Amino acid sequence: MRAARQQEYSQFQPESESIMMAATPASPPEARQAATSGRLPQPRNPAPIMSTTASADIDQLLLQSRELAFANPQDALRLAQQAAQQAEQGRAYRELIAAQIQVMGLLFNLGNLHEGGEWLMKALTVAETHDLHPEHGYLLVQLGILHYTLGENEEALDYWTDCLDYSNPLFSNAARINAHIGTGQIYYAYGQYADALRHHHQARALLRADIAADLRAAVLINLAADCNQLDDFAGMAEALDEAERITRASGHLNYLGEVCYYQTLLALARNDPATASRYAAEGASMRNICVWSEISNLIAQAQIRRLAGDSAGALQILLTALERSEATRCDHHLFLVYRQVAALCHELGDFTQSAHYHRLYQEQSQKVTTASVLAKLAILEAKLHAQNKP
Repeated sequence: MRAARQQEYSQFQPESESIMMAATPASPPEARQAATSGRLPQPRNPAPIMSTTASADIDQLLLQSRELAFANPQDALRLAQQAAQQAEQGRAYRELIAAQIQVMGLLFNLGNLHEGGEWLMKALTVAETHDLHPEHGYLLVQLGILHYTLGENEEALDYWTDCLDYSNPLFSNAARINAHIGTGQIYYAYGQYADALRHHHQARALLRADIAADLRAAVLINLAADCNQLDDFAGMAEALDEAERITRASGHLNYLGEVCYYQTLLALARNDPATASRYAAEGASMRNICVWSEISNLIAQAQIRRLAGDSAGALQILLTALERSEATRCDHHLFLVYRQVAALCHELGDFTQSAHYHRLYQEQSQKVTTASVLAKLAILEAKLHAQNKP
């Protein structure tokens, strides 16, 4: 759907936010138990102090990996794996988690979702074994995001409800921002855009001076998406302009790709095809961005073609988006693309294919939106109300 994103996996930063997708195995039961109880397992092995020189070598490898993340992702992956190997050999567990998160993010960007999920579980195991804060809470947030991306909203809400227990000191302010973003996205998927906007405003209210720029951008992108659905184009423009300024300054191409997508939609809503085409072309020109942003920009390009009267060309672009969505198991994009493909097939007079894709859209809708998720949302809202949180 959109930046939730979310997270910059380039290094461990509790303030970062991820829009990546992954197929990940179920987390160990003790992970959620620890989050709920406010306690973590006692460290089985104390984290040793690594030599300054060795630590600096690992930091340099990760810095080089981050710098190459978009220009040469395979080299970036190799460097991050090398950093993880050195950190494991030196029993430098914080550095090891930083390297594992970097590997995870690069794999997600490359569309290798299962392996990326395995690296997330490795990092979580290290954090639990050595009682490392705030890495443990950060990684639990990531598990929620990954479940959400797979359309497993109940599991995602379990983690985010834990994060939004404001009496639990183990979760950072950034973790709570991420949880509000994700909860808002679930409301968005259910078409409850005012509730989505409420949670995203709450996320914005939690922003502090020490919050990373990328997480600020993620909040703003989600606000823009809500405003788009509510036809609040002034609010959408305000959020997008600030998000664009942040992402251009930071060079975070995944989020900039999302900004281009929503700027395209905004321009189309304002009947400004020239601006829409400019943003769509910029999004299409970005290389090695995450699959999520890549698919978003394909959808934007298709909308431009459709409005220009080229329904056949739009359909071909959407079929490419569909192929990428199916390959990466991105359920939320499937939900959107199936619907748009069905509409285009109907416009082109192919009623059989239109009915086929509409049926897939309905099946996907039923998979993503369930009564049990609504029940969990009600429980979460009751807990927030009890804590005097809006």
